Amino acid sequence: MKLKYVVHLNDEQRATLKQVLNAGRAPARKLTHARILLAVDKNGAAHSDLETADFLQVSANTLYRVRRRFVEGGLEHALNHLHPQHLKPHTLNEAAEAHLIALACTHEEGQACLSLRLLADNMVELGHVPKVSHETIRTTLKKMSSSRI
Repeated sequence: MKLKYVVHLNDEQRATLKQVLNAGRAPARKLTHARILLAVDKNGAAHSDLETADFLQVSANTLYRVRRRFVEGGLEHALNHLHPQHLKPHTLNEAAEAHLIALACTHEEGQACLSLRLLADNMVELGHVPKVSHETIRTTLKKMSSSRI
């Protein structure tokens, strides 16, 4: 079977991967990806993907994705892949967080404090953000160690 993404490691890349594995002080995903790249290197072993996946105790899809990331983005991309949800920008920037804290500290008479949903609605009404959920408000206030939650 002809592979779409063929991994060819040079000596420097192979040494880097072996160094990562020998150090043993890296995230488990990075260590697994290093083992995969060494195992699927066409200069070395001649096993099928299913045998390699079974030996490394990973799925064939993981093998495929690591191969693809290596061919498309290089060694660093294959080892240090971040999932898209980790790259999502924050809803509230520093200025909006400051306005949220100020808003949370103010309340009308007769009210102990504003609810999270009211705070979210007020942030949108005042034009600090186009939209925000009450959960974002909660996590932001918790991060700021506010007593309002």
